Amino acid sequence: MLLKPGFILLSVLLLAGCGQATQERAPDRPAPKPAQREPATPAVVHKALSQLPWLQRNGYSQRIILLADLNLPMNAYRLFLVDLEKKKVLHQSVMAHGSGLGSTIEEAVCSNEPGSNCSSLGRYRFGENYNGRWGNSFRLHGLDPGNNKALQRAIVFHYYEHMTDDPETGSLYYSQGCPMVPKRTYRLVKNTIEKESLPVVLWMYK
Repeated sequence: MLLKPGFILLSVLLLAGCGQATQERAPDRPAPKPAQREPATPAVVHKALSQLPWLQRNGYSQRIILLADLNLPMNAYRLFLVDLEKKKVLHQSVMAHGSGLGSTIEEAVCSNEPGSNCSSLGRYRFGENYNGRWGNSFRLHGLDPGNNKALQRAIVFHYYEHMTDDPETGSLYYSQGCPMVPKRTYRLVKNTIEKESLPVVLWMYK
């Protein structure tokens, strides 16, 4: 397809089982242009630091945490890798959310129910790293009532080859509930996690 100069192609695809594009799905409303290339990092760091007492009590890494702000749309940087010791954001990325229950680019409808194809809010522990259907992935263990069926639902942290780092020019993809990221982001997160002696937490919130 040829596009006039200045136009952005945003293809929103429904992924079967988090990672294979099978069916085109148009957004319910026009996708807004990315509005957040530079997030309010002090607010992100402050929110991350608020988790330190909980991390310490429960034996998780107090040096690294990942935050996913589902108040932001898919075409914005909303996954943040935070260094709690240096009090800084090390990396920010786009991230897919689930396609279920009428979710749109701008809004993730969340559910913990099997078969909902929705993202679930709460804290997750990064578990086993394995090579599976969607390539190298991390199993996620839900630690809160709103996401405690993550293992049952096969919710994993993984990448998708066709996702790009730049929300202004890249295609957008739904998942079936998994936090799905570009390959570059996945590699960076994986390398960071593997250096930690304690389990690392991902907190998805709205």
